[in-house]
Amino acid sequence: FTTQVLAMVAATPKAAVVAKGGPLVVRVVAQPASAGQPVVLQVKAPDGTWVNLRKGRGKTDARGVVRITAKAPAAKGTYTLRAVALQRGPILTGASAEFSVRVK
Repeated sequence: FTTQVLAMVAATPKAAVVAKGGPLVVRVVAQPASAGQPVVLQVKAPDGTWVNLRKGRGKTDARGVVRITAKAPAAKGTYTLRAVALQRGPILTGASAEFSVRVK
């Protein structure tokens, strides 16, 4: 039989406040470490659904770490985000805790 494990994901934004339309940098760690595991950044929409950030994706290195640089939203406000490590082989999809970034 095949053993599958859930990815444990932690995400930390480089800055809690970013300029509208500017770079939004997030460091993501997905464990267990697996080089090449796809990771996407998602923003919570007003209706409560999660939407992938455009260009907010990357792949982990051998340590399970990826630094993702996405474009911050064009409108001012506080946004709730999360990082999602997608399934790769026996490692199942996992999401980080929600975090907030203020766009000014």
